[in-house]
Amino acid sequence: MQGIDLDKIYEKIQRKAYVIIDAKGSTYYGIGICAATIAEALLNNTSQVFPVVNYVESRKCYLSWPAAIGSDGVEQSFDPHLNAEEEKKLQKAVLAIQEATSKYE
Repeated sequence: MQGIDLDKIYEKIQRKAYVIIDAKGSTYYGIGICAATIAEALLNNTSQVFPVVNYVESRKCYLSWPAAIGSDGVEQSFDPHLNAEEEKKLQKAVLAIQEATSKYE
């Protein structure tokens, strides 16, 4: 993805909630719309793809990961293409999640 500043996008995403809160006073409407859209996919068995927390077998961890949602919940999980830097950051996050959750096993 030449010409795309991923660090700038990352920073913008991190600040997005604060921008919404400054403009509207809260973010719960956005959360409500997301929940309603996912519920609609469940009820209507649409197999739409959403970033939802699901168990990613290849990572042996629960992650917010692209998955098709239908009437049975997660129907299929998709592995996004990651470059070496993204893969390294993801692996660091996976290890942190596994470490944090291991005490509950």
